[in-house]
Amino acid sequence: MTTTMTTKGQVTIPREIRDALGLESGAQLDFEVEGNRIVIHPVVTVRVSDAWIQHPEVVAALHESFDEVERDETEGAVQFDEFLERLDADN
Repeated sequence: MTTTMTTKGQVTIPREIRDALGLESGAQLDFEVEGNRIVIHPVVTVRVSDAWIQHPEVVAALHESFDEVERDETEGAVQFDEFLERLDADN
């Protein structure tokens, strides 16, 4: 897809791309230069109370759990409530 930059440096993101990424008016975008390319990422805001989900240990545990479910190895699995209790116990 091609678009034209205005004299003010503004461009219009094509509707198909906005729709595919769920971008709405007022969305914040982050720009990076990679070689001779411009890479644009939507800015995702995470509430501080939800930041725990990005902790490396939590991410690793979730990936391990997903893998176990795919292998149908769920016997003795920890329920979500118990998982949260274990997280609170570590603090």
